[in-house]
Amino acid sequence: IEIEGVPQLSLFCDGSIKNIKGQGWKNGGYRVAFRDPFLGTTPFVSQTNSACFVEEPTVREHQQAFTSEPEEGGENLVQVTDFTILEFATKTLSVPHVELAAIAQSLEVGIKLLDEHQPNYMKTSIFTDSAQAVERLEYGILPLDSDEGSLFRWSTNPLVRAIVWQSHYLYDHGCTLGIRWHPRCCALGPALADAAASSWKFWEDSLFCQVNLPAEERDGILEKLHQWTDDIINWEPEEHPEELLSEEDEKGKSWEETSCEED
Repeated sequence: IEIEGVPQLSLFCDGSIKNIKGQGWKNGGYRVAFRDPFLGTTPFVSQTNSACFVEEPTVREHQQAFTSEPEEGGENLVQVTDFTILEFATKTLSVPHVELAAIAQSLEVGIKLLDEHQPNYMKTSIFTDSAQAVERLEYGILPLDSDEGSLFRWSTNPLVRAIVWQSHYLYDHGCTLGIRWHPRCCALGPALADAAASSWKFWEDSLFCQVNLPAEERDGILEKLHQWTDDIINWEPEEHPEELLSEEDEKGKSWEETSCEED
C-alpha cells in the first residue's frame, strides 16, 4: 500500500438492488472496500467489521489462498481484517445506476483521505465489476442543451458530473487516478465488496430515502444527488429527452437481468 514512499489507495466497489425489473426508484445499496495506506497515522473508522464476511464462500476461498502460504514473509499477506468496508443504503433506478454511485463513493473516500493526510502524491485506483458503468463514464457528460441520449444516460448524468468533478479535485491535489473493470470476486478486495452486497436488506426503511434531510446530513453520494436525478426523470414529455430505450439500453437491460442476482 506504499511504493517508494507513494501511498497506493486501491478501492473495490459494488452495488445491488432488490428488484431489477420495472422502472422507477427501488431499494438498494452500495459498498466500498479498501486498505487504508495511512493507518500509521489516524485510522479510518469503518462502518462495518470486515471480519463478519470471512465465512462468505468467495471471501473464504481467497483468504485460504493467502493463509496457506509459508509463514516466512507472512506479515505482508493481506488479511480480511486489513480492509475497511463502507456501506450505504439508497433509492436507485437500476444496477448500473447504483454501480456508478459506488464509483463516486470510492472517489469520496479518496478525497477524504487526501484532505485528512495531505500527502505530496498519491496513486488512486478504483475497481468495479460493472462494465456498463465504465462505458457510461467513457460516454461522458451530456450537455444540458443536448437532445441526444437515452433515459439511462440522462438519469446518470448527475453522477457522471460528480465523478468528473471528484476526478479533477484529485488530479489538482497531486493524485493519479484510474477506474478499471475487473471480473466479479476475482480477488479478496472485490470479494469483500461483493459479500456486503445483500447487507442493506437488514437496514431500516428510513435509510433508503433521505430526501427530507439536508444534503450534508445524507449518508452517501447518491442520496446527495437524489433531487437532481429525480428532477431529470420527472421532466414533462416535451422537455424530457427521448424516453424510449435505445438498442444499447436494451442490451444493458438484458445484461442486468442475466448477470445480477436478486436477494
